[in-house]
This record gives sequence, C-alpha cells and structure tokens, in this order.
Amino acid sequence: AARTEDDQIKSQLQETGAMADGGLSPDMARGKRYLLDLLCSNVIVRVQAEGFNGTRGDGFPLAAFLASVSVEVKELVPLLAAHFYTACPATIPKLPDITDDESETGLMEGLGMLKDKDGNYETFDRFLARTEGLVSIIADIMASVPSDHILFG
Repeated sequence: AARTEDDQIKSQLQETGAMADGGLSPDMARGKRYLLDLLCSNVIVRVQAEGFNGTRGDGFPLAAFLASVSVEVKELVPLLAAHFYTACPATIPKLPDITDDESETGLMEGLGMLKDKDGNYETFDRFLARTEGLVSIIADIMASVPSDHILFG
C-alpha cells in the first residue's frame, strides 16, 4: 500500500513540474538536508559511544552503508566530513593549527577535546576512547565498497 501511495505522490509531483528533471520541491529539499544532517549527527553519536567497534563489530556494516549512500547522495560527503571535523578536528586530514607557545587549553581545543557541563575538559583517556571510534569508522568507510564511493577519499 505504501509503495502505491509513493508512486501516486511521485506522479503528482512530476505532473505539476515540481520534480522536473528529477529535482525536488523546496520543502522536499529542506527535508532531505534535515534527514542527512540527522543521519550524520546520529553516526557521530554512535561511533563515539562506549564499545563501538568492539566485539559486536558494528563498524564495517555502518561504513558500508554510508559509502553506498554517498554514491547516490553526493551531499552526504561534505556534510559527514563537517560532522567528523566538528567532533574531532584531528580525524580529518588537516592538523590543528597549534603554535609552539600554545597553552594547554589551546592544545585541548585544537584536538577537539570536549568540556563537561562544569567547563572541565574530558580526560585524555576518554578523549582517546571517544576518538578511536571516529578514526575507526573513517578507516572502515575508506575500505568499504562500492569502490567508486568518494567518502573520505
């Protein structure tokens, strides 16, 4: 029933010109951007969670899904990279701009260490555990099929 309803909606949009040449209506485009942002946000939360990529082995299936989607939905590529960079700048191939006379606070901010609600930075052990999942999923994505995906190089 849902497929028939989807076909009817698509047919109506094509008739009205809202999907001429495969385009999206403004509302649909906003919805697509929102959905992609929501997907990226949830990926970041998941890969930073305790136990990600542990014995459950959930890194490669998630990476394969993201790589496959990136082939069809090119907007995912810069959006996911931006989310990774926001979570931890060191995960994107650009080193933080830290000078020799940088304070410890500047170093922690440059690496992407998080502050808790009291304003204290996370411990270095917590930082490493959190970013391990981020780095791991990037490597998983880079090793995923299809081979023509462009997500993270």
